[in-house]
Order: sequence, then C-alpha cells, then structure tokens
Amino acid sequence: MSEGTTDSAIERQIETRDLDHDTLVGEVRDELRRREHVMGDAYPFSVREGRLAYRESVSGVYEFFLASTLGTNQRVQGWHRLTQLFERLAAKLVSRFFGRYATAYHVGSHRDCGALFKTAWAEIAARTGEWHWQPALRLPDSGPVSGDQGCDYVIHVLAPDDRKIAQLFVLGQCACGNNWQNKLAELDVGRLQKWFSDGGHIVPPVRTFATPLHVTDTMLEESSGSAGLIFDRARLTMLAEADGRDVIPPFSSRLRSAIRSVVG
Repeated sequence: MSEGTTDSAIERQIETRDLDHDTLVGEVRDELRRREHVMGDAYPFSVREGRLAYRESVSGVYEFFLASTLGTNQRVQGWHRLTQLFERLAAKLVSRFFGRYATAYHVGSHRDCGALFKTAWAEIAARTGEWHWQPALRLPDSGPVSGDQGCDYVIHVLAPDDRKIAQLFVLGQCACGNNWQNKLAELDVGRLQKWFSDGGHIVPPVRTFATPLHVTDTMLEESSGSAGLIFDRARLTMLAEADGRDVIPPFSSRLRSAIRSVVG
C-alpha cells in the first residue's frame, strides 16, 4: 500500500480487532503462531511476549481481507461492496496460481455494468471457444432472472499452443461472512452446465472456493471435499505478496477505501 495509507489509528484497530485481545493466551496465541508459520513474511502480525504486533503489509490485501470479513459480519454501511470487491480481487489472485496462461473473468452477481448472466458467459464463449449458450429444455433462453448459479468467477487456462480445444477451466465460489461453511457446496457444476451446449466444456472444470477468512488446517481438510480447492486469507495473501505486482495496482485505491470504511 502507498505511504500514508494506514495511519496509527487504523493500525491500532486492525491490531486489536483481529482477535479482540491485546493480551493473547492459549488457543488464540497458538492460532496466531500457526499463521506466522504458514505465511512467513506475508503475515503482517507477530506474537511477542503474549502481544500482537502489527506491521503494514506490502500489498495491503491482508488488511483488506480482514476489513471485508469484519465489515460483512458487522454489516457496516456499504458492506455488500466489500464482497463485490473481494470476488473480483480473488478471481485475479487465484488465476495467478494457475500460471501465465490463465485469465480471470468475474461472473458473479452483481456483475460489472449490470451485465446479465447470459451476457457475461457469452463473452467467455467468444474468447475461449467453449461454454456456448444453449439452455436445456424448459429453461428460458434469456437465462436466470437473477443470481449467478453459484459461480462467482471463471478462470480460463489457455493451452500453450493457443488451440481452443479441450481447455482447462476453473470455476470459483466466494464467501466473506462467518456463514461461509453454508456455501461450500453452492457451486454445483451440474446446475450450471444446464445453460450450455454439451455442458459448456470438454475437460471437467476444477472447482475452487475463495474466502477472506483464515481456514484452520482441520477445517481445510474437512471442507475441501465439498468446496474444491480452497483459497483462504493465507493463500490469497501469499499470492498477492509473491506474485501480485500486476494484479494489485488497479485495485489499490479501492482497497484503501474499503479498509477505511470499516476501521475508520
């Protein structure tokens, strides 16, 4: 984040509101140390003598993920904009995980410029050569009246020879609130593919799930079978810090604004 983005007041609030404690004991301290171990230098906190110390991250995404979680759960003014921004940023970061040939598309509701479900997927079909529109019998040609059929983003991984045949697609669902576990199976590929010719794809797509919360190791193991490959706050932050130089700049001003909308 740019110089001056996070003032001392924001630092103090981020430091205390992450776990609502200045003095850390027991399970809280163990969890923070686990995060330190998992994330290394990408984790903007450290536990020293039972206290949580904060240092501003390079990308600012950890602070945004924390703010979006707090803002969504507390229903701060404009909280829905936090989830919309998270979906778009998460799509870009997850695409980095899939390498140089990956391109991300946001298709979740609400879409940019108020685009319809059918319109959003028509762009993907035009660019990838798959996901051609052809709703199953009795489904309206105009597409669903609202919503996104559980899919917030699509990542297209183009084959290195540029042939648009039998390509890899990654589908993603996002969840920002504490009820994220209720959304683990919301992305139903079978329900989605009813809108497309021959199911929309040749190679079965990869399912992913993105959340700005930290997911513990135990929960990660239990939830991945339902949700697919999970990208939580730790994984998304590490992608941003290590490989997000061309991803973060277009989001920077919105991230700063989002953080301030929550922590003041």
